[in-house]
Amino acid sequence: QVKGKELLDKNLYRNFILHMCSLHDFGLLSPVALYQTVQVLNQMLADNAEAKERMRESLKAQREHWNAVGKYQQPVVIDHKPQVATAKLNNAEASPSVRRKTSNLQNANKMASASSNFNKTSSPGPSNAESKRKMSSGSI
Repeated sequence: QVKGKELLDKNLYRNFILHMCSLHDFGLLSPVALYQTVQVLNQMLADNAEAKERMRESLKAQREHWNAVGKYQQPVVIDHKPQVATAKLNNAEASPSVRRKTSNLQNANKMASASSNFNKTSSPGPSNAESKRKMSSGSI
């Protein structure tokens, strides 16, 4: 209640509502809590004539600013930078992510050969041909 009056006094009502909606969008605030908070603030706004008038003046000023300046501004265009590093597997110029992927692939191959050696020694489980078939399909 006290913070709600402070929000109305400092004309932070819209910012607070936007913040509450963002919290709800990220799943940090339940719909019930959002609804109840908005209802309490609306009731406080209805009870306080001075705050209601301040909100009207603020809205009028925002609309005037938008009509004078805002709607004529060009949208911001974001330039996408081209990729600098190219993936050359046999050169030393490969990017770190490519090297990491190939080293992970090498580790997977080592693990596959170790598991096939393990399968040769143990009688229960899939045969060696089945494990090779699984590895060739891409599943590890």
